[in-house]
Amino acid sequence: VALKMSHESIVMLENNGVLPLNKNKSIALIGPFGNTQELVGPWGGKCDRSKCNTLYNVLKENVKDVKYALGTTILGDDKSGFEEALDVAKTQDVIIYACGENEWQSGEGSSRANLNLPGVQDELLDELKQLGKPIVMLVFAGRPLIMKKYKGSMDAILYCWFLGTKSSEAIYNTLY
Repeated sequence: VALKMSHESIVMLENNGVLPLNKNKSIALIGPFGNTQELVGPWGGKCDRSKCNTLYNVLKENVKDVKYALGTTILGDDKSGFEEALDVAKTQDVIIYACGENEWQSGEGSSRANLNLPGVQDELLDELKQLGKPIVMLVFAGRPLIMKKYKGSMDAILYCWFLGTKSSEAIYNTLY
C-alpha cells in the first residue's frame, strides 16, 4: 500500500517524451538525493530510515548500466564534485538529476524566504544541460519550490516530495 500511495503522490511537471525510460539505456544518477536513505522527510516520525532503499541501489538492481556521482551537497557552495559528475554524465545515455532541499528545511517552523533550489545545485544542473543529454529532474522537498526556470528546459521533471520508506521504489516505477 505504501508503494502505491507514494507512486500516486509523485507529480509529473514535464515529460517531453523521455519517459518511460528504457532499461537498456545507461543512466548517470547525479545529485545529493541519488544515494541517500534520507527520503522520508520531516513527517517521518519514528520510521526506521535504515530500511529506506537508496535510488541508486534500486536502479542498480533493475537497470543494466548505472553510474552515480554526488556532484554537490544540498547546501553550501562547494563545486569540487562538479567535474566528477560531468565526467560520469558524459559516459551515459540519460542523466537523472536528484536534487532538492534538506528535510529539516520544510515542516513546522521551517519557513524559507527563498524557494529556489538551495546551494549550488542549480549551477551543477546548468553545467549538465550543456552536455546535450536527456535530463530527468527529480525534486525532493516538503513544500513547493519554484520550478519555472526548469519548465521547458528539462526532458522530464518529477516532483517527488518526501514520500517515505518506499520512495526509491515508487520513483523507479514512475520512471520505468
